[in-house]
Amino acid sequence: MTLDKASLSLSPRADPLSFAWLILGNVLIIALTLGIGLPFAQMRIFHYIVNRLRMEDAIDFDSIGQNDLEPPKYGEGLAELFDAGTI
Repeated sequence: MTLDKASLSLSPRADPLSFAWLILGNVLIIALTLGIGLPFAQMRIFHYIVNRLRMEDAIDFDSIGQNDLEPPKYGEGLAELFDAGTI
């Protein structure tokens, strides 16, 4: 994934056994709680994905900066606040 000069590479580190355990556990949680445990199962999926992503390239934070455009002299971005640019 690249954004201007910052490049970042993410790769998953999941194995089939851990993924099967996640799915089986979530099915049991949802079935045994009659659907009330759905938010907990969703958080387990989120936690699984986040903990198994690996960053392979470092981000060059020196190349990231704020834009050099002059701020608006009046309105102070009020039109942007209401997203008037898309109309």
